[in-house]
Amino acid sequence: IANNDLAVAYRRLAYMHIRLGELPAAEDALRKAIALDPANVNAVSQLGAIASEQGRVPESIQLLRRALEINPQQVDAINTLAWLLATQRDPAIRNPEEALRLIEPVCKQLASPPAALLDTLAAAFAGVGRFDEATATATQALQAAQQAGDQAMAQEIQQRLNQFRRGEAIFE
Repeated sequence: IANNDLAVAYRRLAYMHIRLGELPAAEDALRKAIALDPANVNAVSQLGAIASEQGRVPESIQLLRRALEINPQQVDAINTLAWLLATQRDPAIRNPEEALRLIEPVCKQLASPPAALLDTLAAAFAGVGRFDEATATATQALQAAQQAGDQAMAQEIQQRLNQFRRGEAIFE
């Protein structure tokens, strides 16, 4: 089996583990995929997302930046990195200006951006104190989540929308 084929197999195994909620096993499979194919942007991006979910934010940011070095247009990496930069409480990590520079062009390129991207854009607007734009964008995100039938996301966005209306940024 060629290294690239084996890397693809490990990545698929990782996605199956993710679906089962087995993040440590998914992380192990992704690391093996990356060892075989260091330029596998999807594996690097997914590993960054897992690190974020597990609270390893500096590691996550490093992986997401690496994914964007491989492919500057990797939307999942852009979205996750922008969210982290816009919402972190730690001032050494928080950089809502950079988050806005990352996510705004992605949203502008799409005719109907998905709720997750709009949610991140709203968080970035709030992070730089542009609450009117955060509120308008979060309203669009809420509508997109409702149209997609994602009630859990719609509830989260509604809570953030209320924060933006009060002039509050998001801190995680």
